[in-house]
Amino acid sequence: MEIAQKIDLYAIFVKYGNLFIKSMPKTKNVFFLLLCGFFLGSPFCFGQIQGRLDSLEKNLINPYEPDEKIDAILFDVHTSFLTKQGNNLNQEISVSRGFTFGVLKDIRLIKHQLSFAPGLLLTIENFKNNADFANLKKSGTFSIIPDSVNYKTNKQRIIYLEIPLELRYRTKPNLTNRSFKIFPGFKFGYQLAAKQIIKTDISKSDKNIDDLTKFRYGPTMKIGYGNLLFSGFYCLTDLIENKESGVAGIGISFFIL
Repeated sequence: MEIAQKIDLYAIFVKYGNLFIKSMPKTKNVFFLLLCGFFLGSPFCFGQIQGRLDSLEKNLINPYEPDEKIDAILFDVHTSFLTKQGNNLNQEISVSRGFTFGVLKDIRLIKHQLSFAPGLLLTIENFKNNADFANLKKSGTFSIIPDSVNYKTNKQRIIYLEIPLELRYRTKPNLTNRSFKIFPGFKFGYQLAAKQIIKTDISKSDKNIDDLTKFRYGPTMKIGYGNLLFSGFYCLTDLIENKESGVAGIGISFFIL
């Protein structure tokens, strides 16, 4: 390696030493390439080092320049419950787990800390309770399963295809793993399937549920730090057609990418 290149490498090391310390997880491979440049004298390594350092300088010195591919793949675990249903309904809220999986596209707005994110989600709701929705079409409402009926599990499983719209605020858009985040939003959903599932010690039955509202919509909220956020949803439409019946849910959202 030429003496001038060695001098340049030492100058780079001194200049960016503090940046390396502040961002250790992202610079382990940079240290490896730097050693290659010292001991092997590889022009390829030197070029890789310079490119990595330029990227690192941009991320750490200018943390408000957002990355386009952040908070893109969502996985959400939540618990949902029925609202406005009277005192006879016994809900097992702690075990009524639902799941949401989907993708969102982060679109930068004028201010770097703000972005807009539309997407596409698949949501599975599981409501565990003592309600029977199987004869909903005839009666117009659900009935309560008598205490004399011995069952292990009774739930309503409803699957929605949803379009979320989020307004996103991040304190450090380009350091998403170290950023405080608030994502208020709104989503629209269409019901793909709905079943009443009852399990006993000796049998299992599932029946389609009719007369549920096909479309639903309502406000959403996510708030947290890094890739872990608390989430909430309140449905503004009735679950059962022509009957006052609502749905709400709280959970935890994970962003994989």
